[in-house]
Amino acid sequence: MFSDEFFDLGEVRLRARVSDSSGAEPQVVVLLHGYPQSSSAWHAIAPALAERYRVICPDLRGYGESSKPLGSPDHANYSKRVMADDILAILDHIGIHSFAAVGHDRGARVAHRLALDHPDRVTKLSMIDIAPTVEMYDRMNADIASAYFHWSFLTQPAGVPENLLRGKEKDWVRGMLTAFGQAQFRDFDPDAQRDYEEAFLDPACLHGTCEDYRASATIDLRHDRENRVAGKGIECPTQIIWGESGILARQFDPEAVWKLYVNGSLETVVLPAGHFLPEEAPELLLSHLAPFLAS
Repeated sequence: MFSDEFFDLGEVRLRARVSDSSGAEPQVVVLLHGYPQSSSAWHAIAPALAERYRVICPDLRGYGESSKPLGSPDHANYSKRVMADDILAILDHIGIHSFAAVGHDRGARVAHRLALDHPDRVTKLSMIDIAPTVEMYDRMNADIASAYFHWSFLTQPAGVPENLLRGKEKDWVRGMLTAFGQAQFRDFDPDAQRDYEEAFLDPACLHGTCEDYRASATIDLRHDRENRVAGKGIECPTQIIWGESGILARQFDPEAVWKLYVNGSLETVVLPAGHFLPEEAPELLLSHLAPFLAS
């Protein structure tokens, strides 16, 4: 049903899992993973959606089997704008114009930027368990900083977190997977977890994923603030899903926050799960995601 394909996009070569288009409806669904994961995060979601849609699951730059370039001094080559353009380049190569974007964690930030920068191409947007990047920083206090400790750690100058994590990559990945809610190791497919761990053994992955966070603290924040000042919000139908036992729900009112950034229709869903909903509660997630995509 899915094939692994690689797309040469100049600076990067990106890997994506692409479903067979035969028998699928014209609608395309792009699934974007989070940290510290890869496209394997959608192993329980993608096949179900592929029964109806053309489904594309990329590894974001810096992650999985995609390229992991050295970060630029201003971190611009890991900005969500550039990462969003990566996704469009894949779709252009395949010959796809419009699509629904579904993102979890870091992937949801890329999906958010896709909807803001390319409203003519994103037909629907579903974001799973995040608050807007600008709100994360503007509302930062001791509780949020402690809960999202990795946001500060991974944004330290290049070489600092990378060197501290070297030799501890598997422990770090396992710790991240169980740090943000009720997820336990049994919630993660062993093959998927192995993919995450093996990717992080590459020093370039440690660096690339840190650059993702460094970009959020700098250039992404500037882009988001510029959009907020200009009153530019999401125009397409939008769905926000979060887990009631995750740290997002303890630190934010996701519905109230996202109402400030969505100009179109907004559907909000809270599920009895933690942060890693695509793997903790795939059937429950699908029960809300599938009707939204079909509406």
